[in-house]
Amino acid sequence: MKVDWSNYRTRIGSLGRKRGLPTKELGPIWVKPGREVSDYDLLFIQRGKGRMRLRHGWAALRPGVCLWLRPGWPYWGEQDRDNPVCHSFIHFTLVDAQGHSCPPLAPLPPEHIEPPDIELVEAMVRRIIDLCHGFAMDTCLHAPPYDAEANGMSEVLLKAVLMELDLVTDRSRREESGRLAPHHTPFIRRVALQIADNPGAIPSVNVLARQFGCSVSHFSRTFKRVTGRSPETFIVQSRQARAERLLRETALPVGEIAEAIGYRDVCFFSRQFRQFHGLSPLQYRRAPSADGTQAPRKRK
Repeated sequence: MKVDWSNYRTRIGSLGRKRGLPTKELGPIWVKPGREVSDYDLLFIQRGKGRMRLRHGWAALRPGVCLWLRPGWPYWGEQDRDNPVCHSFIHFTLVDAQGHSCPPLAPLPPEHIEPPDIELVEAMVRRIIDLCHGFAMDTCLHAPPYDAEANGMSEVLLKAVLMELDLVTDRSRREESGRLAPHHTPFIRRVALQIADNPGAIPSVNVLARQFGCSVSHFSRTFKRVTGRSPETFIVQSRQARAERLLRETALPVGEIAEAIGYRDVCFFSRQFRQFHGLSPLQYRRAPSADGTQAPRKRK
């Protein structure tokens, strides 16, 4: 990781949630031109669409994106009026063991982060806000002092979130070490289970790699190391396994089965099915299974 977290802890300032409003500006939390952020600011985008001008140019905002804003920079954001941004935010400072505020750290992870485990980050950010807030809903802004016990738990959770974001964005370390980072295996296994459970609803490998926080080639290598198969092969095999079940257990037409498991072209599905099974989908359906039973017939 880029930061030696053993030397730092967090101190939480104001925090809350902002409901998207149909205006072009993103609200008071988003600093306007000529003004600068005075502390660190972690934002998690829950809904909506927009963009933010960071130090190195504009970055897209969409659900699941995290922003780690830095003190001393005039950020500026815009949003889609028809799809306004809803986000959670936590202002914080980093302090040393004696509780003294630290100067801005360098190097740090990038400002715009797409964590591979979105649900984890969202749950932790939500928990931090709820602990300090008393579970207030929607548009809210709260500043310290907080309940001492809740504040202590929240600061530990926030440090864990920042460490996770630091870890998943340190791509060079992952690539050079050739070893799986701690979060890799759980993420790949979860994706593999989702593919096996519903192969027709899986996004492209490009999207999966972006969620993972790396290039397509690195994601594919990591996926193969965990599952023994490339993501493309795993998806095709999962689709074919689901096709077998639907052909055996339902009377759905072949075209509907192809669509349900993610094929846009029923002819391509039929050709690929024959390559795997040596039979067309209809032949497979009509052939008796190992126990001598046949698939349900379509009612006339």
